[in-house]
Formats: sequence, C-alpha cells, structure tokens
Amino acid sequence: MPRITIHRENDGVTRLPAEIWREILLFATALPSPWDSLCDLIHNPNPKPGEDIFGWYDRSINPARRQAWWSVWQTKVAVVLTCRTWHDIAEAMLYENIRYVSKSSAPPDVQDLPQAAPESPSSSDSDSEPLISLTKAHFVRRMDLSEKRPLHKLFSTASHCVNLNELRFVAGYTPEPDGWHQLHQMLSSLTNLRVLILHTVGNVHTVPEGSPKVILPRLEVLGIHSIRAVAVLAPWQLPSLKALSFTTFSVEHIEDILELHGARLLSLSLVFMICPSSYPLPLHTWCPLLKFFSCMHGHDHVDTFSVLLSEHPTLQTLGVFSLHSLLVKDDDPTDAPRGSLPQELQNLTRSQFPCLRVIRDLRNIFYPERGNERAKIQILDASVREHCRNEGLTIQNVWGEELVLT
Repeated sequence: MPRITIHRENDGVTRLPAEIWREILLFATALPSPWDSLCDLIHNPNPKPGEDIFGWYDRSINPARRQAWWSVWQTKVAVVLTCRTWHDIAEAMLYENIRYVSKSSAPPDVQDLPQAAPESPSSSDSDSEPLISLTKAHFVRRMDLSEKRPLHKLFSTASHCVNLNELRFVAGYTPEPDGWHQLHQMLSSLTNLRVLILHTVGNVHTVPEGSPKVILPRLEVLGIHSIRAVAVLAPWQLPSLKALSFTTFSVEHIEDILELHGARLLSLSLVFMICPSSYPLPLHTWCPLLKFFSCMHGHDHVDTFSVLLSEHPTLQTLGVFSLHSLLVKDDDPTDAPRGSLPQELQNLTRSQFPCLRVIRDLRNIFYPERGNERAKIQILDASVREHCRNEGLTIQNVWGEELVLT
C-alpha cells in the first residue's frame, strides 16, 4: 500500500493541466500541413508570398502538402490510440481538422489508418455512410470538403459542427434551387465561422425563396468564386468582414457589394469575367481602410487594376499576376529605358497612393505557369527602376524577394 501511495504522489505527469498536455501534443504533431489559416492575412498588410486569398486553392491541391498532412494525421491517430492519460485531449485535437478527399487522391499508406478514424477517406461515397460521428461534431474547427458525396450529406454534416471556424467547400456544380437552399441552411447554423471559401458553379440569379437568412457575425475572411457570386453574397449580413475575394461578370455588378461590405475591408481581390475598359472604382470611398488589393480578368489572365484604381489613401500592397510588362525584354539586352513608363505604373505615385510600398507578384491559380518561368532572372526595366526609386516603391517576385532597383 505505501508503495502505491508513493507512486501516486510522484505521478505528477498525470496531474499536469490540460493546457500543458495540449501544448505538448501540438508540438509533437507540428508538421507542415495544408491548413494554412487565411485569418493571418487580415492582420498583416504584407502577407507571405502567395498568401493572398487567391492562393487558397493552390495550397489545398498541392500533393506534397497533402502527403505531409497525412503524416500529421497519422501521428495524431497514434497518440489517441496509445495514450490513456490524455486521451480526451488528443481525441478533441484529432477531430479539429476534417478534410474529406476521395480514396483515389489519398496517399497509398492511408490504408493503414483505423477504419473508424474521422479524417480517413471512406472507401465508398454511400449516402448512408457518415462523414463524421455527430457526437464528435462539436470538436471540429476546420473543415475542407469536396463534392464526392451528395451535397445534402456534406451540408448536413457541416451544419452540426457548430464550433467550426474555417470552412472550404469545392463543388463542380451546385444544383438549383435545392443546392443553394441547403447551402444557406447550413451557413445559417455556423455562427462561429471566421473563414469561408466557396468555389462552385451555378446559375443562381437570386437567393432561392424560403432560404434561411445568412448572418455570420464573426466571419472575417470570405472567398466566393461562383458565376453568380454577387447574387449569392448581396443579402448576407457580415458585420466583421475584413478580407473579401469574389468573382463577378463585370465591374458594374460589384457596386452594391462594396457599398454594403467595403467600409471594413482591409483586403479585396476580384476576378472579372468581362474585362473592364476604363472604369475607375471609387475604392477610396467604398473601402477607405483597404491595405491590399488585386484584380484580374478571368479569361485572358491580365491585371486590371490600372483601369480600376486611380487613387487610394491607405493601400499598402498591390498584388499583380504578372511582372512581364515591368521587366527588361528578352530580345533587348541593353539597359536603355523604354520610351514611356508602363501603363500599370503611371498612376502609382506618392500623391495618389501615399501609403503604397509594395507591388507583389502573386501565384495565378487560373493560369498554370511554365515550369521554368519563375526560374528566369527577372530584371526590371530601367524606367521602372527609376520610377520606383522616386516613389518609394519595391517590387517583389512570387517568393517575396525584392527585385533590385539599382
């Protein structure tokens, strides 16, 4: 008996606070994963290379990152199955991230995972097979879903994850009107969401009648890429929104959206299906706090900021999808400046953009680049270098490396 008492008195490990165990487990499973949170974007006017809102899809489909994610997952499974002392803590951590992918896209060694594991891809897309036990749904903080199961099954599962902070949903097509009604029904229950990314196709012109009102009081980051994103987004109530990315047919369609949500935005990224000609946007009025801006034409993949943005008092970083027009031509090895400054830079002066400091090249997920394109030495045209020196601007490549101005 005394020996047992001594053992209990010295068994300090089992009496460590839950917060300490959680930190230990986080350290033990701190491997790279595709769960880069987009929330950091809204607090950092100069995010890491590629961490604009457009970069989310590129990260989520990267095979190397997906393989690394499975390694993290297997480590967590091992912790849950072998450690009795902190089983409850580890179980909660295990269910925090739910990423549903098809069996064909999972790494080969995923077959070794336990059958009942929550994040393990199922061998069947059966409607009756649960994605996650609903008794564990309150643990889920991040969810990444693709249209491998019936939409109502995905939406029903997600709607039970009442503590969900981040949701990414990719679907090839959302049927109407039922699909959009189910989407609104799901979102109406996720009041703790901070990040929402929707990438889908559907010709919805208006919100289906009878759809629940979407009120997301904590949502800070929203990316909605759908043919009718404006129609879907218009009636939503988003009092905390700070970063917005969406697709629209033309410039004329975005006025209502920015008048509703622009006053609080720190980051705005746009994709246009119809390339605007000369249509300056009063972003300095609609989005007076803006720190990051990027826009492109979705068909020929060109930057359109030069015809949309003529001035802004707070903009700090301008994202572009090509530096081609700012670089020395391949067939002109001389360092002689061009006859005129590229159109993209002509309005970027200190008087019109007093806070602008960085022009950053971004990954273009809509237009895959050639393998050696980023490997080329990028040399800025002499006129561009002179303009940047005079206006206090720096130009960065996709890795965040500053291109030399001298």
